Amino acid sequence: MMTHRTTGYVAGITMALSIAVFIAGCSPDARQDLGEAGAKVGSATEKSAQATEDAAKKTGQDIKVGAENAGEAVKGGIQNAADATKEGARMAGEAVGGIGDKLELTPKIKAALIADKSIDASTLNVDTIAESKMVVIKGIVPSAETKSRVTRVAQKVLDDTSEGKSGYKIKNDVTVGGGTKM
Repeated sequence: MMTHRTTGYVAGITMALSIAVFIAGCSPDARQDLGEAGAKVGSATEKSAQATEDAAKKTGQDIKVGAENAGEAVKGGIQNAADATKEGARMAGEAVGGIGDKLELTPKIKAALIADKSIDASTLNVDTIAESKMVVIKGIVPSAETKSRVTRVAQKVLDDTSEGKSGYKIKNDVTVGGGTKM
């Protein structure tokens, strides 16, 4: 493979040979003028070769800097993808967490209400709503005291679950008085 410098030398040698053939048929003064011209051509050829070599080095440096910048851009893209994956996992965890809360809290609260002998839990319905972080209790109890007891029992379950850090609140929609069982 010919480099830019080699190409310059070949062109210079070709030109010098052409001039030599031409000089052979000229007068002595013309030969001297052509000799000086040849020296100037040779000098110009060397300068041209050096300029070509310098330009090639500069191009190589520019390519290196471009490659380094591209590497940084790829690193940034990878970080963005990692951040997006992390956010997606967080959102999925929240969605699943809501289902997990419902599956954990609802039966624990219902079991605690059943275990309390002063409450007829057969008339009560417990629903956990993850979106609003609310445990809603509906049904019918015979007295205001029993209604308050329902709230206390359910709150104790929340306090005991996740060391009270579940963030859920109790909404007691229990009706006091007689009527139809649910």
